[in-house]
Amino acid sequence: MFAQDQSLVESLETELFLEKDTQKKIDVLIELTELLSSSDPDKALDFAKQTHELSQQNSDSESELKVYLQMCEIYRHKTDFRNSIQIGNMAKSLASDLGMDKEYAKSLNLIALNFSKLATLYKKKASFDQSLYFFKKTSLGELYP
Repeated sequence: MFAQDQSLVESLETELFLEKDTQKKIDVLIELTELLSSSDPDKALDFAKQTHELSQQNSDSESELKVYLQMCEIYRHKTDFRNSIQIGNMAKSLASDLGMDKEYAKSLNLIALNFSKLATLYKKKASFDQSLYFFKKTSLGELYP
């Protein structure tokens, strides 16, 4: 990790420790998870689990969805495909419930990337096709006028 990134992580960890507002803590945790997801996935998962717990306590479904997507990505990079798919399906379900089509498409894409390592071409193609459909629709503004 670059020194600048390490400095930012340390600064955010201090901010997290001092912060009293739950929503601000969630935002800092999401940022920490993002910063560490490649360089220190285990620590990133620890922050993601804290985010998940706080977002559930705070009834913050959008943050819960963000953290599901982060966790799915981290598990995929760790080649823990089973957990990645499981969390990806949770993200897909929550995104559907919230009507968040870009996040729905992202969850489908992450699931498809996992299946590309594990499953048949049919399952992989079906997931990528669904993902592509939602990305096209949201970028063209057809789902939400």
